[in-house]
Amino acid sequence: MQQIPKDMFEPAAVDHSEAEKISKKNLSFWTDVFLRFKENKLALFGLVVLILIALMAIFAPVFSSFQYEETDLTNANQPPSGEHWFGTDDLGRDVFVRTWVGARISLTIGLAAALIDVLIGVIWGAIS
Repeated sequence: MQQIPKDMFEPAAVDHSEAEKISKKNLSFWTDVFLRFKENKLALFGLVVLILIALMAIFAPVFSSFQYEETDLTNANQPPSGEHWFGTDDLGRDVFVRTWVGARISLTIGLAAALIDVLIGVIWGAIS
């Protein structure tokens, strides 16, 4: 094997202080979270759908002219129409209003379960 003479090599001029400089702006934790979340299109779509479901669960029964427990046997088993968007059930109750009241109950149960989980986790973490 042939030896390469040392005079063919010379050290490169490196300024180590330049290598240590941070060229990117410093971001806070929540700014970084927001920027990463904004880039994730699927997460944004899921958030929009969740917000729409929550808004409909809160406001759809309020703006409807029917109550979820109101029965009207003369309108029993009606198909979907302009008056009853999802139709009526066998007791004449509006299915649209009952659907969104059920969604409200489901969201309330989900939030309560999440809060209980957080509370248990905080207590467990504080003990350990």
